[in-house]
Amino acid sequence: MLDESSTKNAADRFDPKKPSRDDAPSYFDTIRWDPTLHLPKLWREQQLKDQARWSRKYLFPLVKVICWTLIKITRIVKRVSPFKIYSWKALNFLSIWFVNRCMSAESQHMLFRHFALEASVVNFIADNSGATDVPKVDLYPIDPDQLGDVGGFNATLLHDCNMMNLFIDLGKSRDANVYDLIQKEDIDFSSLILPEAKVEEDGGKRLMNLDLETSLYIMIMFLVFLFDEDVAESAANSLSLDEGVLTILSTMTGDTQYQNWSPYRYTNHVFWPNDPALGLHKHMLIFEYTYTRLLMQKDGIKNPLDLEV
Repeated sequence: MLDESSTKNAADRFDPKKPSRDDAPSYFDTIRWDPTLHLPKLWREQQLKDQARWSRKYLFPLVKVICWTLIKITRIVKRVSPFKIYSWKALNFLSIWFVNRCMSAESQHMLFRHFALEASVVNFIADNSGATDVPKVDLYPIDPDQLGDVGGFNATLLHDCNMMNLFIDLGKSRDANVYDLIQKEDIDFSSLILPEAKVEEDGGKRLMNLDLETSLYIMIMFLVFLFDEDVAESAANSLSLDEGVLTILSTMTGDTQYQNWSPYRYTNHVFWPNDPALGLHKHMLIFEYTYTRLLMQKDGIKNPLDLEV
């Protein structure tokens, strides 16, 4: 089994209770204490530990080049092939196996958290749209076995479809209002739920404990291999919907901070991100920031370090 001792983890070498000011601080400490970073303490510590893993330092650069190259080649082959090349069964199996056996505890927590955060934000918008014909979603996987088949869909595909269907439903609804400010006392925050994920913390059954970035490149490679090409393109383009989500949240809450976080603009620019794994990572971070901001607004908290999750 490949792993490293926690004593070698760079993020653990810095004591948050250290009284003296370091004239040459680590960037890890900057992340840990930045009062403008929209992340609670627990999520920061998980990300610091994840980013300090050996796999991100030594394995990630090689994995990135290999996966990026294979993704490009696979897309070309699928585009020119006269046959549809995909396998939902293989994707469901690999999704469960890879998360179970290869992803570290921290990266699993971030992965499961993302499913929950995005579902919660979709439901927040549905709840506050004023419409009764905008369905809510219930995709909240909490263990690897729930990342395969979900009602005939792969969980990742369903996750992307839920976001696309939100915008379709809002556009078709005669009652949905995503254009006006809602007074705080009238905002429904009840959808902001975060179920506890069932993650094996010690990693005794895992073959490897890969960091999140390395894992994302490998997972995107699986998706490109095993998704139908047209479906894969829709999933990749769904990242551009973050701009719409952030615009709606800014309008509903009157908070312009949300609109500062969109990495992809112009939803009608249909494109494949040059680096889809990087795009997915940014997408995950956006929803962590967004969810944190909503919780801060709900509880009247100004400093994200004061937020408990």
